[in-house]
Amino acid sequence: MLAPSVPQSFLDGLRRDFGTKIRLRWSPARNRWQIERKGREMSKISDPKDRFDTWTRVREGFYRILETSPGSLVECSYCGADYHWPMFTLQAAKCPQCAKEELVMNWPLGDKLLEHLRFTDPERDGIQRLERDMAEAELRAELAAERSRSEFGKDLWRDEFTRIFEIQSRGYEGPAKAWENAPVSKRFGGNS
Repeated sequence: MLAPSVPQSFLDGLRRDFGTKIRLRWSPARNRWQIERKGREMSKISDPKDRFDTWTRVREGFYRILETSPGSLVECSYCGADYHWPMFTLQAAKCPQCAKEELVMNWPLGDKLLEHLRFTDPERDGIQRLERDMAEAELRAELAAERSRSEFGKDLWRDEFTRIFEIQSRGYEGPAKAWENAPVSKRFGGNS
């Protein structure tokens, strides 16, 4: 597949924000856009189709940040089938044909992707910001769990209050009078 055209505004934004530190390259082996940063390749080759791209990156002194597919179609890395995947997502997806899972990113080349690259840029506090955000999210989850544990006794008391004090709790049952259908043991004035 030939490389699809790239919006000039994306290329200009990439050049403006990162200069020559980040580049965009079409991978003919994977039919996806590779966004790469200057530096050393640190990961092992896990996909045989990725050998060409890895050798190209190592030769030119880059490593892959992410890859994205053109349009809303995503190509399965295992069987090569195309399937639709929602835009602006980064999730594990299961191929409908071969049922194998892989991490799929479907962000079109545009302003949102540039914003994501700026936000996660390690030279702009990106890693520290992500670590801080993850720590804050973990703290919020821990506080919510603690609040849930402390409220357990109150919730239990509220749920069991009517049963403990034998308070009849009946809902609306239509036009019949409440005392007509009441259980025998709950009638006022004795069990006669």
